[in-house]
Amino acid sequence: SSNSGALLGKNVPAIKRIPVTSKILIQSSKQRIINELIDEVVEKVVSHVIDNPIAHKKESVSPIRDGLKNPNRKVAEILNHSNNVNILISAKFQNLVWPEISKDENQTLTLTGRNYQLEATDAEVEVDGVFVGNSSPTETISVMPGLKRLKVIRSGFVVQEKMINAHEGLKLSLTLKPTDEEYNRWQSQISFLQNIKIGEKLTEIEARKAEGLYEFLKNSKYELPQNVTFKSLY
Repeated sequence: SSNSGALLGKNVPAIKRIPVTSKILIQSSKQRIINELIDEVVEKVVSHVIDNPIAHKKESVSPIRDGLKNPNRKVAEILNHSNNVNILISAKFQNLVWPEISKDENQTLTLTGRNYQLEATDAEVEVDGVFVGNSSPTETISVMPGLKRLKVIRSGFVVQEKMINAHEGLKLSLTLKPTDEEYNRWQSQISFLQNIKIGEKLTEIEARKAEGLYEFLKNSKYELPQNVTFKSLY
């Protein structure tokens, strides 16, 4: 289609049968079924275009067909198409929040009672099975436009997968659910702050632990809103 080609009226069917009996229950999400059907259709369409002699009459070469015939080409070269659009994919963490810590004129640290939902800047973003970049609340990712299968992956969190219609300026915010192990680990790390009352002064030990945890979050590609007052510690 990038060369205004056609499939010459060919119908491309995709069928998925899920057996269900009184003794066996197979659970499959609607979105996963749709993704599998689309994958099957794409494979059939690409094979038809490549094998159809009429599709080869033009001198110009489709980047998709060229990429399939030359698998050693870099993925980035195949995706670097003039029609690419820039999309923004951000990923927030479900139930993982950082408490705002303020400092007064006496250098006293206290909890304000306000919490910030953590975001990831290193979750892997795949489009149609190809890695295209990392999630970010500010940095865009270049992809080809149209209906795409999006997958966002980060260790310790449930994979997010959905269909999108990629177009210039698309902004999508996803929520990544932590696994039970990851959530329990987070709770154990931040429990000392959860036990502090709002407005209560942090002890020197608590302040150092909070500073260490904040530094850990930065090094681990967690992103907090820019107005987090805890930054006044530095």
